[in-house]
Amino acid sequence: MICGILDYNDEKYIYRFQNNILCMENIEYLGKQYMITEWFDCPPSFSGEYLRGINQENGNIVLFKTYPGSAGFKNTQIHVKVQY
Repeated sequence: MICGILDYNDEKYIYRFQNNILCMENIEYLGKQYMITEWFDCPPSFSGEYLRGINQENGNIVLFKTYPGSAGFKNTQIHVKVQY
């Protein structure tokens, strides 16, 4: 598993990457609420193809090639499928 921080839409997220799934959670929402109910009407989506993060273990830059389009979500986490 790879963990760290990434920027998306000018917001900071913590992430975990495992089994080709990138789980991201906005740092601003950590511990504040159980669900983001707006996502039921308008689920998160990605217009770009890449997400760039920083690995917490060694500080190296990590580049994720994602599938553009809709993303899954669970509570306050966004789940994105990663190609490589």
